[in-house]
Amino acid sequence: MNAAASLDTYLDCLARLDAAHLDALLALCTPDVRFRDPFNDVRGGAAFRAVFADMLEKLEDIEFLVDARALEDAPRADGVRLALVTWRLRARLPRLGDATWTVAGCSEIHLDRDGRICAHFDYWDAAGGLYERLPVLGRLLRYLRRRLAVRV
Repeated sequence: MNAAASLDTYLDCLARLDAAHLDALLALCTPDVRFRDPFNDVRGGAAFRAVFADMLEKLEDIEFLVDARALEDAPRADGVRLALVTWRLRARLPRLGDATWTVAGCSEIHLDRDGRICAHFDYWDAAGGLYERLPVLGRLLRYLRRRLAVRV
């Protein structure tokens, strides 16, 4: 499968992610796939699957929306092509109340010569996106954010 089609299929799997789609998502990856986000840094299919299974267990009503994507025109010397994806994730986190949580982020996705995902790095603001929602820690983080912000 070519890289553009692989990327589209992978993002579609993420958009439809539920327990039934975990194996389909994993099938699009190399056996030694690496995944990193603000909470995890894992390598290998079993660990990759475990991260997403844990997310599905902790979050409800998940909605993954892709805002934009870009794919390198040509592979690098090692055959890997880089894709950048901006997205929004909406979900309910029952452990922190029943309000809907929305976080915006960017993913750096690496595709190998065969179009399989060999690395997926997520970048998003864990402090503003999640920690500030916690009762005690949230107040402290909001206070620190205000104190450290540029005053204009």
